[in-house]
Amino acid sequence: MRIVVEVRRGVTYEAIRQRLEGSEASGLMKEIGKLMKNRARKAFKMQGRGQSSADKWKPRRVPNIIGALMDFAKGGRKPLKRRFDSRPAAVDTNILRRSIDFRVVKDNEVEIGTTVPYASKVQFGGEGVFEMTAPVRTKLARWLRTPTGKQWRPHFGFLFRRDHYFVDTPPRPFLEYRPEDRDDIIRRVARHLTRPFDPPEPEDGGN
Repeated sequence: MRIVVEVRRGVTYEAIRQRLEGSEASGLMKEIGKLMKNRARKAFKMQGRGQSSADKWKPRRVPNIIGALMDFAKGGRKPLKRRFDSRPAAVDTNILRRSIDFRVVKDNEVEIGTTVPYASKVQFGGEGVFEMTAPVRTKLARWLRTPTGKQWRPHFGFLFRRDHYFVDTPPRPFLEYRPEDRDDIIRRVARHLTRPFDPPEPEDGGN
């Protein structure tokens, strides 16, 4: 896409330069930052950054075994109810989604990101390991004897034959720069550069 800026007679180089630097450029960066922030957050609702099936995130596993084991490790006597819900991936608490934000670091540079420690695991995926400690085994066994736990024995029973549970988390990218982002950013830059300039101030003729 080519951007053509039509400059009226009398518009100075300084006026053009100010549009590319300083507060005016910073305002453009804020607009771009807000665009990308909203699209990153929307990925959690849409379960992917694109529209095609190939862009969609891999669904979460039901039951969420690693989540249930972590509940036991944290002192719980039973897994949280959401571990058995067929709910969207990476939205248990919405902490990660809400943490995504932007900051203008230069007049012509904006950063999009999050400070949540586990964000990279969601973005890139990865392998992990959970140790089946004696306290976790005890709590799991007790829960599997309850009326609710009995129905989930086929999903959790194998854990008693393992010392560790290995987890392979699939990537679920939410921070991406896609072709549609590029096109929308270019349109915003073009609108910023081609909007009318203020009329030049009349020269002081003096006497």
